Amino acid sequence: MDDYGDGLDGGVYTVDYTFGANIATIGTGLFSIPVVHCGGLYLNNEIEDSTSWTTAYVAAPACLFPTALLADTITDSSAYLHWTENNSATSWRVEIGLAGFAHGQGLLDTIVTTNPFFASGGNSSTTYDWYVKSICSAADTSAWSPKNTFTTLISAPAGINCTGNTPTLVFSDEFNAQGGWTGDWGTANRVWRINSGPTTSTSTGPAAAHSGANYAYFESSVSGTDTTGNIVSPPIHLVTGSGDAELSFWMHAYGSSIGTLNVGVSSSPTGQFTTLFSTTGQIQSINLDPWTEVGVDLSAYSGQTIYIGFFYTHPSVSGFNGDLAIDKMEVNACMNAPDPVYAIGTINTVDTLGSPDSLGVECWASGIVSGVDLDGNAGISFTMLNVVNGAQEGINIFNFIDVNDYVVNEGDSIDVHGEIDFYNGLLELKVNSIVVASTGNALPAHRLVTTLDESTESNMIEMRGLTVTAASSATSSSVNYTLSDGTNTFTMRVDGDTDVHDSTRFVVGDTICHIKGIGGQFDSSSPYLSGYQIFPMRFSDIDTCTSVGIADQNIESDWSIFPNPSNGEFTFSSTGLESNTTNVKITDISGRTIRTITINNTASNFSKVIDLNNQSKGLYFMIIENGDKQIIEKLILR
Repeated sequence: MDDYGDGLDGGVYTVDYTFGANIATIGTGLFSIPVVHCGGLYLNNEIEDSTSWTTAYVAAPACLFPTALLADTITDSSAYLHWTENNSATSWRVEIGLAGFAHGQGLLDTIVTTNPFFASGGNSSTTYDWYVKSICSAADTSAWSPKNTFTTLISAPAGINCTGNTPTLVFSDEFNAQGGWTGDWGTANRVWRINSGPTTSTSTGPAAAHSGANYAYFESSVSGTDTTGNIVSPPIHLVTGSGDAELSFWMHAYGSSIGTLNVGVSSSPTGQFTTLFSTTGQIQSINLDPWTEVGVDLSAYSGQTIYIGFFYTHPSVSGFNGDLAIDKMEVNACMNAPDPVYAIGTINTVDTLGSPDSLGVECWASGIVSGVDLDGNAGISFTMLNVVNGAQEGINIFNFIDVNDYVVNEGDSIDVHGEIDFYNGLLELKVNSIVVASTGNALPAHRLVTTLDESTESNMIEMRGLTVTAASSATSSSVNYTLSDGTNTFTMRVDGDTDVHDSTRFVVGDTICHIKGIGGQFDSSSPYLSGYQIFPMRFSDIDTCTSVGIADQNIESDWSIFPNPSNGEFTFSSTGLESNTTNVKITDISGRTIRTITINNTASNFSKVIDLNNQSKGLYFMIIENGDKQIIEKLILR
């Protein structure tokens, strides 16, 4: 019966009571939970006898957890951790980890016998959570306490201590201009800007630069989803450094929506970056507050070329108060005497036995990349050269591992650092630093040679009128072909990392009208004066012909086909062939005729455009017949 329509009559109810401490261990003592009587709720009425109230009893814990956790005397790497002991325990278990960690996954989990406990060895500007539990006896410990959180201070520069070498300011930038920095720069919102004076928003950013006229800052205006702005420094050369190295910069983080700044280091401008410093949230309280100086240890990167990245994430909030600024960045390091900078022609000479004159010398050098990477796996092997007084000076650039994540790109102008070495007679610079200075630089023309020797090594060369007389293998991805000019023999090395074998392979009897490539050497024993080779870099570097014919003339000066490769149109031109009529046939790789063309008046200057725009990309052959002479030229359509 429900007398009052309240659902209480005849009901059985559980009453929950919240204690001031969580009970984890059942003890022997019992105590009751008080239940407030409902009398008066119904004024003059009474609760029906059929209403049953159950009073629950629970066990009191024998070992209570600590309370009132506090961290103080916080530095950039340490803090004193305090708590109130609610038993008589004299030892405790403390676990510390990065903010948000789960029990059992902390950075430190240890038994301590002092309260407070001195926690050291942390990173600067890092937020840590920590917990503590009491050890009342060997068989009785409390539950974990509620967590407490503290954040270490930002480290100021500690300075460097050099022994046997020189303290050196390696890099300095006051951000008066973008300079060699890359990344998310601009004048719009949600990018890094160069600025003087306050930022465009109120209640955020600095009042003025810390040093110099300008500073760099992230313009946080326009609310929305999380936005990250990344900027990366120019290369910072620590390759001749050893011992201490340190990054320092000044930062200003004023604003209610300041996000997270991560500062990282990498051997490549495109990463991956290892985070060495991180800070989240506001540091300054007004824009007139002084800037904060930050120090970051770079000693682990001495001996390398590095890049520093600043990665700022502005939170997803409405508002414009997240303008974080940086200024006056420096890198100081203990540097050995700087290695010299040598011209390639100075370091690529050999003695009478073919060994490098400069073997073991460490130096800087620069040049233009020629050809492709002949180490298709991890590692690099390519040619770098310059032209001095009309003569090529070249050297092979090599390492068993990738360097600065550099991807070989013909025409790049690069600065490299390394040690002079050689492999089977091939002189090399084994590099540990590669920095791209510019791209798209012109290369010299291949020079015509009739022999292969030390003077052709790491040069762009061309040979003509050769016949294939032998091949080292019919199946290997890299093949040595023996070529003959009728008197002498030469080695053409087709490396499997080129595209030369993508469409065809050469057989004994093939006649090569001309071949272009880079000179190399493979001689496994001293004196290293033989084993010279020519390495074609591309399929288009080799022209085969079926008979001497036109090749009896000066082919290069009498006619040409350009551009080749082409995107669709080829121009066939000449200063004059023997016969006044020339027939041209274009075939695909299967031998199917694509076009036939008759060109008149070819005994004098002429030019004819051959249009293959309607054909698929790939390899084609151009068969040229002039009188009783014939030649076959490859056309590559891209």
